[in-house]
Amino acid sequence: MNRIAQEPPSNTTTQADEFLRRARSEQTVVARFPAGHPRGSWPAEEHARQLTAEGRPATVVMDLANDRYLVKAVAR
Repeated sequence: MNRIAQEPPSNTTTQADEFLRRARSEQTVVARFPAGHPRGSWPAEEHARQLTAEGRPATVVMDLANDRYLVKAVAR
């Protein structure tokens, strides 16, 4: 007899979901750069590097849904 695994209810929050929610809330988007830029992600990377040099840690992530790079300041 084959049993079909039941999916957890949609209102159940997993540890991974909670981790991602917190990670997103602890970062603020400080700049947006188009993904179609001739230099690719370089402008976003340069901006993040400049912020980090000024003492504001930053990272670059790709926003696939909107086809752009986001520079996010990371909360300490």
